[in-house]
Amino acid sequence: MAGSWSEKFGVVVFGATGRADYEDVARAAGEEFADRIGDLMDRYRRGPTDNLLSLLLADENRPGGLTTTEISGACSLLLFAGHDTTSSLLGSATVALLEHPEQADAMRSVATDVDLAIEEMLRYESPAKAMMRTVVDGHERNGHRFEAGQAVFLAISAANRDPRVFEAPDRMNLVRDPNPHLTFGFGHHFCLGASLARLEARIALPLLLRRFPNLALAGPVRWRPTISDRSPASIPITF
Repeated sequence: MAGSWSEKFGVVVFGATGRADYEDVARAAGEEFADRIGDLMDRYRRGPTDNLLSLLLADENRPGGLTTTEISGACSLLLFAGHDTTSSLLGSATVALLEHPEQADAMRSVATDVDLAIEEMLRYESPAKAMMRTVVDGHERNGHRFEAGQAVFLAISAANRDPRVFEAPDRMNLVRDPNPHLTFGFGHHFCLGASLARLEARIALPLLLRRFPNLALAGPVRWRPTISDRSPASIPITF
């Protein structure tokens, strides 16, 4: 049941607006999340323990602290950033490697620099296609006017394929170095979970390919129709 609810809430987080039932699913999932996190907040207001939610609630609505709505939003971010984007990375990276068998063979080799390879897969198939930001100061860019307060989508996938930055950007190159991709954001917006995501990919992907040396795609991959994440809905494979 929790998995079903989590998947539905992902419709809200990642903007699957192409679904005919988007508004109904998003509304129901949002209400259920609010009920669940509201119950947890009430529990830890009454009896704080040694966890992050209790720490956030200790300064709730105080100067320098977060509002109740902000705490709820932070919890929704941690819920999905903690598992969904990493699973998206593992899935999309697996697809990319199986579409390039020679690269998969290289990944199986102990001689391959796994750290460089993971950075390239983060660039080549970024699990986050876009990030939403708010315009701070009105300005014009490339003939388009942006006003303060407007919401804009920053296309990470496009930036990671910028030919002015990356040589042969549409080619996966597991030894690409340097690799200044923007998959984890930049500056004070840099992803807090970047080290964990890298570690999980570093362990999981080589192990998967070595455990199943004949792993191959068995048909077309189906991708989730969302605005902000790049995630396979199903990967047909043969062993």
